[in-house]
Amino acid sequence: MIQTDAAINTGNSGGPLLDSSGRLIGINTRIASPSGASAGVGFAVPVNTASRAVPQIIETGEYTPPRLGVSMDGRGRLSRFVLGRRDVSGVLVVDVEPDGGAAEAGLRGTAISRDGRQVAQVGDIIREIDGAPITSPAEMRAVLDRYRPGDDVTVTILRDGDTLDIVVRLS
Repeated sequence: MIQTDAAINTGNSGGPLLDSSGRLIGINTRIASPSGASAGVGFAVPVNTASRAVPQIIETGEYTPPRLGVSMDGRGRLSRFVLGRRDVSGVLVVDVEPDGGAAEAGLRGTAISRDGRQVAQVGDIIREIDGAPITSPAEMRAVLDRYRPGDDVTVTILRDGDTLDIVVRLS
């Protein structure tokens, strides 16, 4: 999302967000307003995201983003606990959704001991998708947004010190 100070009235979103040269850079979407008035923080969908989503919305009536089938922890508390001070770039896989593309491809999640004090298994660390570097969950979502459900992507992971390329079908 793009944060904007453009006036957006509740129930009246969808207008263009233009830069100073009149180029379309986003579509005004919503406002976060404590009072419910047009005073607050506005948000717009970036035009690149909208241009990928609009054809699917026209075709099917809704937008279904592609999913890898994992829950992630970028540099959050779990990553700090699991990885310690190791300088590792990428996104830690916390959990793998059953029956998803990641599970079928064999990606591995993180397992913590029952008492929560030890790492029983370090999950895979996603480093790239089709050659695009991944350093945060937001970046991974942006890269995946280039694809459609059913597409195959090559996910480069770090597992037990080894770099592996795994093909995953997006759901």
